[in-house]
Amino acid sequence: MLKKNLIGFLLVCLWGAESLGDAPTLMDLKKADFSFLVELKVGSRCFLRNEVGEALIRVQKVFQLTGHRLKLLKCYVPTEREFSEAIAVVVQVVDKQGAILPMTGLGKSNRKRLWWEMEKEGFTTHSEGTGFFSYRALSPK
Repeated sequence: MLKKNLIGFLLVCLWGAESLGDAPTLMDLKKADFSFLVELKVGSRCFLRNEVGEALIRVQKVFQLTGHRLKLLKCYVPTEREFSEAIAVVVQVVDKQGAILPMTGLGKSNRKRLWWEMEKEGFTTHSEGTGFFSYRALSPK
């Protein structure tokens, strides 16, 4: 109970004046799907809004069909607007051994596939050549 109250308190702090009832429900992505490889610079847990996490899990399942998976480099980071809203991620595609698939040169098809699968589930990318995606339906206008 104490842990749940502490999380609620932190959510209120992060979302400013919003009350607990208005704060979005967050998903700990690693707990929801253990197949993600998580290598965050800050912390070790990836929190996303439920709708965003579920969309990313669907993308993960598609890549698993070919023996690949997503590696999460950045998600919920309170100092950046889109990340603080728990709607954005930085991802890479890795093979079974965890080696990053190339995204340039001969690996252009890997980049296109990542963009296609993310886009299909409602994500948009902000710059060519990066794995930065935000969930379109919840992105700030």
